[in-house]
Amino acid sequence: VGSDTIFANNASLAVAGAIELGHLRSLVQRHFAAIAAAPLPPTRAPRADIDLARRSQTLRQAGLRSGVLMSFNVPSHCTAASAELTLALSLIPDLLGEGRSARLKRRLIYQTPLLQALSCQYDPLKRGDTLLHVYAFTADTTTPEAAAERLLDEIEALGRSAPLPEELERAKARLRARQVFARDDIADQAH
Repeated sequence: VGSDTIFANNASLAVAGAIELGHLRSLVQRHFAAIAAAPLPPTRAPRADIDLARRSQTLRQAGLRSGVLMSFNVPSHCTAASAELTLALSLIPDLLGEGRSARLKRRLIYQTPLLQALSCQYDPLKRGDTLLHVYAFTADTTTPEAAAERLLDEIEALGRSAPLPEELERAKARLRARQVFARDDIADQAH
C-alpha cells in the first residue's frame, strides 16, 4: 500500500490499549496530519444481474425432512427506490409467515395442512440487493414440489390484491414490536 492509495478521507485508525486521549491526539497529529484528503471514486451498490430466471435444485438425503426453501431477489434499503418500499418489504414476512395469523401459516398449516412449519425472512440492511426467504417443512402427505407451487400461488395472490386491513395492522404491530425488542438486545448495541 503506497502513499497514492492512502488518503485522510478513506482511512480508519483503530487504537487498543490504555492511552490518554490528549497523548493519542498528539500521536495522530504527528503521524497522520500530513496525509491529505483526495476525491474518492463514487460508490455503486452491487445489483443482481438483469437476466434473473427461476432456478431450482432438489436435494434428497436420508434423515433430512422434506421442505422448500424459496428466495426472491428484492431491493435492500440501499438499492430500493424509496424508503417506503423497504418498509413495505419489511412487512412481507409478518404478512406471510411470522405469527399464527400470518397468511401462509393460516392457510397452509392450519386450514389445509400442506406444511408442518414455515418461516419468512427479509434483511433490508445490505449493501446491494437482498433476498426474501421462505422456509417451509412439508407435511408427510405433501411433496416439496406441490408445496412450492402452492406457496408461489399464495405469494402471487398477495401481489395481485392488497392484504386485508386487519392483516396489515397485525403485520405492522409485529414489525414495530420486533424493532423495539431489537433495540433492547445487548448484542446489537455498541459498547
